[in-house]
Amino acid sequence: SLHDALPIWTTSPQKAAQVILKAVRKERARVLIGPDTKYLDFVVRLIGSRYLRVFPWFQKRFVQPPR
Repeated sequence: SLHDALPIWTTSPQKAAQVILKAVRKERARVLIGPDTKYLDFVVRLIGSRYLRVFPWFQKRFVQPPR
C-alpha cells in the first residue's frame, strides 16, 4: 500500500481525524494533515503556480510508486 511505501510521508486515518477535529474546534478555515501536505503548501506559497512544473519532477525522483 502507499502507506507502507511512504511511511514518513503518510498520516494514519486516526491521526488525520484528530487533526481535523482539533482544527474544527479552533474554527480554522484550513487544515494541513501530514508532512506531505505541509511541504506542498510551502512549495506552492514559495513559487506560486510554477509548482505545477516542479511537482511532477519532484514526484518522479523522490516518490516511489506503490508495489
